[in-house]
Amino acid sequence: MNILVCVKAVLDLSNVSVSRGQGKIFEKGKRLLNPFDEHAVELALQLRQAAAGTVTALTVGEGRDEDALRKALAMGVDRAVFVKGPELDGSDHGVRARVIAKAMSALVAAPGGAPFELVLCGERSPEHGGGQVGPALAEALGRPQVYRGLRVRLDAGQVVAAVRTDDGESEVRVPLPALVVVDAAANHPRIPKALDIMKAVKREVRILACVELGLSPEDVGVAGSRLRLARFEIPEVKEDAAMA
Repeated sequence: MNILVCVKAVLDLSNVSVSRGQGKIFEKGKRLLNPFDEHAVELALQLRQAAAGTVTALTVGEGRDEDALRKALAMGVDRAVFVKGPELDGSDHGVRARVIAKAMSALVAAPGGAPFELVLCGERSPEHGGGQVGPALAEALGRPQVYRGLRVRLDAGQVVAAVRTDDGESEVRVPLPALVVVDAAANHPRIPKALDIMKAVKREVRILACVELGLSPEDVGVAGSRLRLARFEIPEVKEDAAMA
């Protein structure tokens, strides 16, 4: 079983500085593995233990987001891939999904590469909370999707999962290859040991540039995005506000 886990580096919201200028928000601070993605990594490791195979963690970013991959390596994934490029600045969920799909094709075509039967994504990120990359990636790959899977297992070439519904839970089955958006209540992510964290710092992270994937600046970033920031304003401060 060859599993890909999509992860994202997010700001540590407990220690972040925010400034503004030129119609943009500039955030500075330490970047961590998205806590929602930790549940996807944990599920991948559990499925690897049950079905054997390999787990690859992949992130897409324009800056130094390797810390997210280092955390995934410390948790126990087999390899890490960073699709990196300044042209990705400002890209929306659709662009990032297409970039991930291109990266998957490149990894499969590389010497020793093998198809990814299962792709796992976290439910959302604490920064924007859109939760759209997973569904967009399923569409880009043309795969069936399990959205917000709770208890996930593999059975005779299928993904079997309990998912959230308005009435509680329901069991769904989809054939492999598939994509699963992992619910935040699916499991309790393991905490890496100190020795594993130290080893992860020295592990290789494969870097892929967008140009290596056949993607031009016009394909990614703001130019390739459907979403646009129309206006950025600071809320007016009202000194006479009072609690009722």
